[in-house]
Order: sequence, then C-alpha cells, then structure tokens
Amino acid sequence: MKTSLLLSRLSVAIFLLSFTLNSSGQTVIFSEDFSGFTTGSHTSPSTSDISGSLDSRTHQPGWSGYKVYSAGGEIKTGTSTVPGWIETPSIDFSGHSSQLFLKFDISRWPDDECTVKILLNGDQIGDIISPEDEFKTIIMAIGQGITSGKIRFESQAKRYFLDNVIIEAGEVTAVQHIKTDHHLQISVFPNPSADIITVNNIGSFSRLDIISISGEICKVVVLSREDKIEITTEGLRPGVYFVKVSGIAGSVTKKFIKYR
Repeated sequence: MKTSLLLSRLSVAIFLLSFTLNSSGQTVIFSEDFSGFTTGSHTSPSTSDISGSLDSRTHQPGWSGYKVYSAGGEIKTGTSTVPGWIETPSIDFSGHSSQLFLKFDISRWPDDECTVKILLNGDQIGDIISPEDEFKTIIMAIGQGITSGKIRFESQAKRYFLDNVIIEAGEVTAVQHIKTDHHLQISVFPNPSADIITVNNIGSFSRLDIISISGEICKVVVLSREDKIEITTEGLRPGVYFVKVSGIAGSVTKKFIKYR
C-alpha cells in the first residue's frame, strides 16, 4: 500500500489574493520503471553490484551509480555499511514552460535508519527523505526555468529501494477566485510560522498542497485519512502561502505566513 508525499518555493505579502489551480493534465517527459532489473527480488536482492552496467537494463542510456543492486523490477542501493546512489541521464526540460514534478517510489531495507537526498545538478531539492519499510510515492516540485539536468538519489546512510521514477510537466495557473466549501474547516498552527506547521481537521481530505502567492505548488502531501499532519516549511522563502486541502467532500484553502 502506497501513500504519497510531496515536496519543494514565493514572493510578496498580500492579504486578499485568491486563486485556484488550473491543471490541463500532466505530460510525462521522463520515466524509468526498472523493469529491466530482473534478477533478485525485494526481499532478496541480487548481491552483484551492477553500477557499471546500468545502461544494459534501463530504458534510456546515461544512468550512473554506486552500489546499485537489482531487486526484481526495483533497485536497491547501498549496503549495511556503505551508502549508495543512482543518477539519471541528463534530461532536457527546455521544451516545457510549465511546472515540473518529480515522482518516485521509495522504501528502506527493513528497520534501516536510512536517509536520502535528492539532488538536481548537484543541488538538493526538497527535504531529506527518511524512507519507511513500505513503499511511498514521493512528489517533488522542480523549480521553473531549469533547462536540463541530472537527478541523483543519494543515500546518506544504509540501504533504500527505488522504483517508478517519473518527471511530469503540468500547468499551474493563478486566477482570481478560490472555490472553497465553507462548511468544511481546517486550522493551520502556528500562523505565522517559522519552520513547521500543523494542519488540523484534515480527515475528510485526500490531498494537501502548499501554494505560493504566485500560484506555484511548493509541496504536495497525499493524505491517509489522518486528522492532523505536521509539515516542514524549510526551504520556503518568507512570505504568504496557502494551504489547500481537497477530496471528495470538497476543498478548503487557508492562508499562512512564513516569517523566516
């Protein structure tokens, strides 16, 4: 069972700005499902490091890595003592003016204390990930204006599994009004905030977006019917943002201010 989390930015303060998101669909510009990595399995990965022969298994050439192992349609990186990494070929983003999103499925070796950084052209994007035993789908927003790049999944310690790497382009447009169902209520605390916000009364919703005042999606969390969630705002510049939760019951948008 997979849940989703998304992660990765803002401008000037204004009190009465409302907008909605206009999505005309997502366009996949890169994908890798590791179906060519046929040996081993999730519970018993191959013990042969295949870092030097990734191109014979991936859909597109140009992958590189260190301590990479086949796991039956997935990959495992790292060992119990040596962290590993895998990096995509250079991907051309220049033909896509809309916002880009990186999606991937990740889990850890059972009970490993594993953390993973995601790097674009050597610079970290999003938050450091702490994978869990079960696969989760992570979604990260990639900043606009990037023309090309390589994405590296780099373990800081221990072992992780990776699958279904996808980069999508999608339209996000600021317009004049937010459509909100006022009978549904959420709260954001503290507000203003510095580093972490808690969003309460979200049990009726399936998705949470943090959106900048310009309409850019900065973080996305796919919810699992929990009543509240803590979200780090690290990496967001100070200013005004909106928390939007949505689901079958409707949607609610709340403004919050990040002050440092």
